[in-house]
Amino acid sequence: MSALSSSLIDRFLCWWGTQVLRFPWILILLTVLITAASLHYTINNLGVNTNTAEMLSPDLPYQQNRLRIEAEFPQDAGVIILVVDALTPEETSQAASSLAKALKTRDDSFSSVYIPTENDFFRQQALLFLDQDELEELADKLTEAQPFIGHLSQHYNLEGLFDIVTQALKSTDDALPMDLNPLLLSINDSITHQLNDQPYSVSWQNLLAANKLNTETNRTIVIARPKMNFDEIMPAEHALTTAREMANLVMSENPGVRIRMTGETALEHEELESVSKGAAIAGIVSLILVCTSLWVGLRSFKLLLATLISLIIGLILTAGFATITIGHLNLISIAFAVLYIGLGVDYAIHICLHYRQCRVQGMENREAIIDSIHTVGFSIFLCAITTSMGFLAFIPTDYAGVSELGIISGGGMFIGLAVSLTLLPALLTVLSIKNVKPIRSTFSLGPIATLPFHHSTRIKVYSIVFALFSGVILTQLVFDSNPINLRDPTSESVSTIKELLASQTDSPFALTALAPDMA
Repeated sequence: MSALSSSLIDRFLCWWGTQVLRFPWILILLTVLITAASLHYTINNLGVNTNTAEMLSPDLPYQQNRLRIEAEFPQDAGVIILVVDALTPEETSQAASSLAKALKTRDDSFSSVYIPTENDFFRQQALLFLDQDELEELADKLTEAQPFIGHLSQHYNLEGLFDIVTQALKSTDDALPMDLNPLLLSINDSITHQLNDQPYSVSWQNLLAANKLNTETNRTIVIARPKMNFDEIMPAEHALTTAREMANLVMSENPGVRIRMTGETALEHEELESVSKGAAIAGIVSLILVCTSLWVGLRSFKLLLATLISLIIGLILTAGFATITIGHLNLISIAFAVLYIGLGVDYAIHICLHYRQCRVQGMENREAIIDSIHTVGFSIFLCAITTSMGFLAFIPTDYAGVSELGIISGGGMFIGLAVSLTLLPALLTVLSIKNVKPIRSTFSLGPIATLPFHHSTRIKVYSIVFALFSGVILTQLVFDSNPINLRDPTSESVSTIKELLASQTDSPFALTALAPDMA
């Protein structure tokens, strides 16, 4: 940097410090009014866009294909998958039908509800999906059981069941060639469970068709498309709450039934819950840690208070900046608050530490503030530029979530700089510290500070060895591209989706292609 530019910056910082200190109360009042206006505007205008599909550029081929598929098959877009399990296929089917019927009555929460395996086509053509050997085996069983089925269709009660079983046991010919052992064992199990107050039903489908009609006979999938409100932090909360209420109602009426929820919407909802709780906890923890660090470093309640006021006002102004420039927050850009707390406070710390040192050296309050701005101002200005450049580098990416975070955080760094060079000096004028004593630490950094000079050769050798070793280990690093592994593995939606992915027939992951109609 040339001597002329350095001189200009020095003169500007001195002039700025003098102007700030001329009217500290007016400056503080003006800042409070601007902050209040920013807070009011943010509360009334800042939205939350929780639609993860919009976090990527709509011009990407993937996004365009997704929109085409959703336009053709809207009932499969952003759905809740309700997995119904029971002891028998009949119980599963009845419970799933009851659940689907209940969900269809809640048109305020769901736009469509259907069971993929329950439709007219599969009712008519399901047997044609069996291999020929399996179809012939099933046909033989049905033929053998025809007299049994015919009798029960006319006498559909317990008396009719025992009557036909008695006839079969007393028969001396081959009128009923069907093997009755599985049926008798199933009836015995049912009676035993009922005597022990345990739910159990005889499955005629398993007796006649075993697992031929479905590889997962005791599981049925119900797919419901919720009505989402992406202006709320939990856009599917109402629909998921309704689905859970309906599922609990069905399970209470059928003790042997278990209903779980998963799918894109349920997974994202649990992720949003985690993000919301995590953001709040992270903000509180970071603020506590910052306060602790400030107290340890500054050893002054007034300096701590001035720094916290500057930090909070800068955070509110950054939120207002986000409202004006972006208009909403997404799941990634919401992290700007934690980033600002961690980075924005640095500028105030530099000024306060230098100000404290000047006061220790006996400078008057005004002189100490001006010297701090003049000495530290240009350094923190460079820090703000370099840090914001790192954030603003996110802007060109097609990932809107990261791009918006870059805009908000990049602007927040300059807001933090402006607050530290404007409001903070005014606060230091009002909250001047007196009788400041040097900070004497009981922990000496002398041995650590001189370590590189006494053992320079060893440090260089060890550094090279560790670098080479780390490079070798780095080749074993594996990139996990499965986003499900980023979520809580103990949650219901994650454990259920992993179970479905392991299934041969119920996996929600599939390749989809569109083709013109043949007609």
